[in-house]
Amino acid sequence: MRLAALLLMLAAAPAGANPGAIGDAIGLCRAVVEAESPEPLEAAGLELVRRFELGAPQWGAIYGAPGRIGTIGAGLDELNRDGRDMEEVHCYLALPAPTRSSQTRWEKLAMGPVMALEAEGFERHGGTPASPGLRKCPMIGKPTFVRLYTMERTDPPEVRVWVTDTGPSGQTCKE
Repeated sequence: MRLAALLLMLAAAPAGANPGAIGDAIGLCRAVVEAESPEPLEAAGLELVRRFELGAPQWGAIYGAPGRIGTIGAGLDELNRDGRDMEEVHCYLALPAPTRSSQTRWEKLAMGPVMALEAEGFERHGGTPASPGLRKCPMIGKPTFVRLYTMERTDPPEVRVWVTDTGPSGQTCKE
């Protein structure tokens, strides 16, 4: 009976599945957003996969994720949303999910570390039960928004945990 349960658990998880590595990657992404720099990824010794050449002050890079579970993309973008010029610092964990079943498995594995942020003062902000959005709006310091979702437009599709200092559609904590 125990062997059957173990085999079922292993079959249900994507190769390399590691909720601890997901939590570590989310922590690194939060540090990137706070620092407005890829320095936390570099300090963690993650492998640089690609650096994007962008006009200052913009920057972008992709690193290997902890535990080799996927990649971490990070950057600073200048945006114009609804006529407002703004900068957005973002960092995301991308978990490769070429099949619908692997997408579902990654979503379930990532849900735990994402929802654990509620214990750190994050509150639900948009999204759905299967694809939640969270935010933390401190009195001092910058806001942090976190989303869990599946990106279908990549090849292969990816389950992403997106961390940024700007909410969906340029929202801030005041909205």
